[in-house]
Amino acid sequence: MLKIFYGSEDDNVYLQHLLQLIDGFILWEIENFEFMIFPYSNHAMNYHNDNKIVFDRILNSLKKSFNCEFV
Repeated sequence: MLKIFYGSEDDNVYLQHLLQLIDGFILWEIENFEFMIFPYSNHAMNYHNDNKIVFDRILNSLKKSFNCEFV
């Protein structure tokens, strides 16, 4: 599953481009993605320790994948 994480204060990735990508997913009926916005976080995802949430979600996804648990 594709995981998309976005910090609202990111000056490298523009929200409009991300919304266009998600709109494309919807148009092509791609449903296996997750999208999270982290308020006030930048590209490093370090506001309120947001990077811990990101890495925990990635790690949990990898654990599920290698244990053949596809949800």
